[in-house]
Amino acid sequence: AQMRAKILGALGKIAPQADSTLQILMAGLQDKQAVVRTQAAEEFRFLATSNGITLSDPEVKAILPGLITALKDDHEDVRRKAIWAIGGIGPRAKNALPQVMEAAVNDSHVPVREYALWTMEKIAPQDPLLAKALIAGLKDQEPSVRKRAAETLILLESPAKEAVPQLIAAAQDQQVEVALKAIWALGKIGPEAKDAVPLLMDMLEQSDARQWYAAWSLGKIGKAAEAATPALIRILKDEKTEQRPRSEAIEALEKIRPATPSAISQLKAFAETRLRDNDAWITHELRLRAGRLVAALESGVQR
Repeated sequence: AQMRAKILGALGKIAPQADSTLQILMAGLQDKQAVVRTQAAEEFRFLATSNGITLSDPEVKAILPGLITALKDDHEDVRRKAIWAIGGIGPRAKNALPQVMEAAVNDSHVPVREYALWTMEKIAPQDPLLAKALIAGLKDQEPSVRKRAAETLILLESPAKEAVPQLIAAAQDQQVEVALKAIWALGKIGPEAKDAVPLLMDMLEQSDARQWYAAWSLGKIGKAAEAATPALIRILKDEKTEQRPRSEAIEALEKIRPATPSAISQLKAFAETRLRDNDAWITHELRLRAGRLVAALESGVQR
């Protein structure tokens, strides 16, 4: 078995697109030995993801059924490499979407579920099944899968607004990396994520990256996040707060454009505070931006 696996590896590197090589690799996916099936799946992964190799449509048509069948293999490495290969093929492998979704939701092996979410985005980024799989992924028991689901939502050109409730839950994940990706994804959705505003306002009270991620997302939500104005102004004015949250706070305020007299008054007071020689340069910049925002709000000029 080891020798057969080595032969497959050699063929995949020496003559990767020869008809005979593809036929031998497809046969390898059905071998009785897992080590051989794994090597065959690895060579298909190599073919599908290498920059210098482009599989033709007939080649994709020939190998896709075998890769789909491999998604049910009893060895997790075979399934993982097969699903990776399908993702490398891209949109031409869309026929594999139902089976890939099944793997994303139900496979017992964590890396397979992660790669399945990645693959779905590569082969069918606009398909409704992708949104369903990502929402399911946000509920996965493994943090790495939840993180991958949120990351994939971020990558979508038009993030799924139906994911907002689950993203709100994920933004409270005990794993900070998962929470950060979920907060970012809410910002990518924009105004349609307005239901997340109360949670994002709570996140402004955090002392880690969740604070500035929340400020960024509130800015992306825009006018619907106007309730966050007092908290954003507080962060803007607090010289003990780090640079990034303060910068994201003024950026968010510029997008929200708070129109209340109280907000304008506080921004004006901040902008007109006499600069001190020992003020950090960021405070100078923030006061200048606050002044420009006040001028625009008072004159009614669109920024």
